[in-house]
Amino acid sequence: KESYGRAYPFLVKLHMIQEIADAVDSVEQGAGRSQGNIGVKERQRLLRWQERFSVTRPTLSTRGPILELRRQLAALMDDQGEVGVSWLEHAKLCRETGNFDAATTSAAEARTFGVPGSSLEHLEIMHVRGNTHRALQELKGMLPRIKSADGTSLEKYASDKERKHHLSQILLKEAQWTADMGQGT
Repeated sequence: KESYGRAYPFLVKLHMIQEIADAVDSVEQGAGRSQGNIGVKERQRLLRWQERFSVTRPTLSTRGPILELRRQLAALMDDQGEVGVSWLEHAKLCRETGNFDAATTSAAEARTFGVPGSSLEHLEIMHVRGNTHRALQELKGMLPRIKSADGTSLEKYASDKERKHHLSQILLKEAQWTADMGQGT
């Protein structure tokens, strides 16, 4: 166990080197195609970022550098959606570790990319910091924009199913926070 603890930082570095190699392969495969870049689904299959992320320690010292690398790689691959997702993951990680200032900044970055869930993460940070009343007010202001599928939401949904899933998460948070405050519905 002791030797694993000493070796783990080096394993993380190897993990990051492999992600760089996979990103280069992804770019090269896209360059070899007559129509240009590979699609998002194909890139996700090649990179396996979610799969890899799930086997790392859920600590800021481990996942923070991985997320920073992924933001840089995604930007180089011109995948702005993945840049935003990486910011959102960083916001969640910072919130879970109590680093609220960094979480707020990362959530704001994710919101600029229109990542679904980034506004909810921003409100979650407010709630954890003790600003539940304000978070609830902002959440209620978001609901009409997300309920309507007219594109007025700040977040960019890939499908109506994704929008409805996000809406259900927001409604659940509204119920939880309302109950926490003892207001009822």
